[in-house]
Amino acid sequence: MKKRSAELIQISIYRWALPDDLEPLKNGIKAILDRKVDLVLFTSKTQVSHVMKVAGMVASKEELQYALNKNVVVASIGPVCSGGLRSNGIEPDF
Repeated sequence: MKKRSAELIQISIYRWALPDDLEPLKNGIKAILDRKVDLVLFTSKTQVSHVMKVAGMVASKEELQYALNKNVVVASIGPVCSGGLRSNGIEPDF
């Protein structure tokens, strides 16, 4: 691209924000911590970030990391999402 005097820039075409009502997400995190969940599916890196952020409001991130690594099956869609899980101390099962 530089040969043509063009400059490549990366932009985000959309952004995911946390919803105003966090109760459903908090309830889901509580269910994971209470061992009421067998499998968790993450579909994006942003989703992982949001769950970990809200986990700090419910209990602790470390408690959720432990529960996800030891008590449930963690599924991840794609390498970017899996990388987001790993960077948060969670190893996806598939």
